[in-house]
Amino acid sequence: MILAVSIAVIVSLLFIGYKRLYGAITRKDNRCDVAWEAIDEQLQRRSSLIPQFVKALEAHPSVDNAALAQLSATHNAYEEATTPEAKMAASAEMTSAISLLLTIITDNPELANDESLLQLREEFQDIITKLGYARASYNDCVLDYNNTISTLPGKLISGSRFRARQGFEAVGDTARISSH
Repeated sequence: MILAVSIAVIVSLLFIGYKRLYGAITRKDNRCDVAWEAIDEQLQRRSSLIPQFVKALEAHPSVDNAALAQLSATHNAYEEATTPEAKMAASAEMTSAISLLLTIITDNPELANDESLLQLREEFQDIITKLGYARASYNDCVLDYNNTISTLPGKLISGSRFRARQGFEAVGDTARISSH
C-alpha cells in the first residue's frame, strides 16, 4: 500500500512539474511572438513611408534613378515577405537602400533643405531607434526561450512542438539573422 501511494505521489509530482515547465515554455514562446510583433510594427511603419519618400525624391532631378529603383525593389521584396526571417532579410536590403538615399540627401544642399525630406529623415531615424530597442527585446526573449528548450529538463519536454528561434542582429545599418 505504501509503495502504491509513493508511486502515485511521485507520478503526480512529475506530472505537475511537466505541466508547469510546459506552461513556462509556452509563455516564453508567446513572449517571442509578441516581441517579434514590435519589430514587425516598426518595419511596417518604415515600409509605409517608402512610397512617400520615393515620390519626394522623384521631384528632384539630381537624385539617381537607379537608387530609387533599388529602394522600390527592396520595398516590394519586403511587402512580399511572409516569415520573420524573410522580412528581416528584405528589411536589411531596404535599410541599405534607404541609407544610400539619406546620404545623397545629406550631401546635396538642394535636398538637405527640402522640408518634406527633412521630416521623412527624422521619421526614419525615429524608426531606426525604435527598431533597435525592439530587436534587443526580441533577442532577449529568444535567448531565454532557446536556453529553456535546449537545457534539461526543458529539452525533454519541448520535443517537436517547440523549435529553436533565431534572433536578429544589427550590423552597421543593416540587420542579419543570428543564431542564439
